[in-house]
Amino acid sequence: MSIIPEFYKSKDEDYFTIPALKKFIKDNIVPQHNFSSLNKEECWKMVEGFAEESEQNKEKVFSWMDNTMGEGIQESYIYSRICDQVLNAQISKKQGFESFITPKLSFHTNRHLCENQYNSDLSLVRATLESGKNDLIRLLFCKKLYYREEKKSTITRSIYYPVVVEYFFKSGWLIIKAKSRSHLYEYTGKFDDSTPPTSTKKQVESVLARVEQIFNIHSDDKNKICHSLKMKVFNFLDSLVKTPPEIQGILDSLSSPMDSISNNIAELCSVKDGKINDIRDDIKNLFEKHISINYSDIDVFKRGKVAYPIRLSATDEEETKVETTTARFEPLQTKEAFFASKKILYSQQSCDGLTIMWKRKSKDFFPDVEIPIKIKVATSGECVISFRKYTAKEDIDDVIWTIVSF
Repeated sequence: MSIIPEFYKSKDEDYFTIPALKKFIKDNIVPQHNFSSLNKEECWKMVEGFAEESEQNKEKVFSWMDNTMGEGIQESYIYSRICDQVLNAQISKKQGFESFITPKLSFHTNRHLCENQYNSDLSLVRATLESGKNDLIRLLFCKKLYYREEKKSTITRSIYYPVVVEYFFKSGWLIIKAKSRSHLYEYTGKFDDSTPPTSTKKQVESVLARVEQIFNIHSDDKNKICHSLKMKVFNFLDSLVKTPPEIQGILDSLSSPMDSISNNIAELCSVKDGKINDIRDDIKNLFEKHISINYSDIDVFKRGKVAYPIRLSATDEEETKVETTTARFEPLQTKEAFFASKKILYSQQSCDGLTIMWKRKSKDFFPDVEIPIKIKVATSGECVISFRKYTAKEDIDDVIWTIVSF
C-alpha cells in the first residue's frame, strides 16, 4: 500500500508539480540525473521509493510535502493581528509554545499531511515554531471537500484541501495560504443538490476564525488597516515605477524648455504663483510620458527591479476609480494611460490593486523567468496576493515581505 495518498500524486492535482518534484530529487536523491526525461509519475515513483528506504527518509519526504503546501498556484491572504504580550512571551520559547499549542491540535499530537485522516472537519494537524529573522508559528489545517469539474457538471469528486497559516506573532502579520479553486462544496458524505457550496475565501475565513480563537487575537479598525495596506501597495508600486536614469537624463536636459512652457502657460492663464508648481508637474509628466512611450529600449523600465507593473487600480477622495493596464506583458510606463492616472495615484499615495510581473529568484526547472502576480486590498481589511503560476516558497515569501515592509 502506498505511503503517500494517491490524491497528492494525481496528475489532476497541482499541489506538487514536476519542477517541485525534480528539485526534491536533485537535492535529496540523485543530484546527477537526466531530469528532462522524467514525467510526474516517474518523479513520484522515485520520491516514494526513497521514502520507503528508511524512517529518516520517510520523515524527510513527509516534512517536505508539509512545507511545499506553502507554495504553488495559490492565494495568500495577509491580515494584521496583534498578539497579546504575555502570550507572545510564552510562545516565543519552544517549551511554552508546545504546552500552549498541543491541546489545540485536533489529535493532540503533530501529524503530517500523509498521516491525516481527512473528513468534513477542519483539522489542525500540525503546528511548528520557527525561530529566526522573523519568528513565526506555522499551522497546517486540512479537511475534505467536494470538487465539481464545471458548475453544471455531473462529475463530482472528493478532494483534500490543506490550508497553511504563517503567524508572525511578534510583528502581527498573519498569512493564510490556500489553493484557489472554483466549484467547491462542503463534504457531507453524499453529494446532491442540497450540498452547500463553498469557496476558497470561505475556507480561508473559517481558518482565520480558528486562528483568532486559538491565539485570542482580533482585528483593529478595518478602515485603518485597509488604508495602511493600500499605502504599502502604493509604496511598492512607487519603487517599481521610479523614472529610470536614462529617461531622467533626458528630462534634465530639457529643464529649461519645460520651465519656459510652464511660465508661458501661467502667464496666459493668469495662474497664481502658488499654483505654478502644479503646472510644472503637469508639463514634466507630459514630457516624461512622450519620452517614455517612444523610448526604443523598454528594458530600462525593468532593469534593477524585482518586478514591473502591468496593471493598477486606485480610487481618489471622490470615489473616482482609475484603472490602467497593458495589452501585453509590458511595463505600465510604456502606456499613455499610466501617465494620465499618475497624478491621482500620487496625490492619494494609495493603490487598491496591482498586477506585476515578478522576476523569479528560484529558477530551478522553471521554464519561465517571470511570474504574473495579482495584488488586491479588500474592503474587509486584508491584502490578497494571487500567484497565477507555480511559485516557489522563496518567491512567495519575498513578495509578501516586500509589500508589508513598506
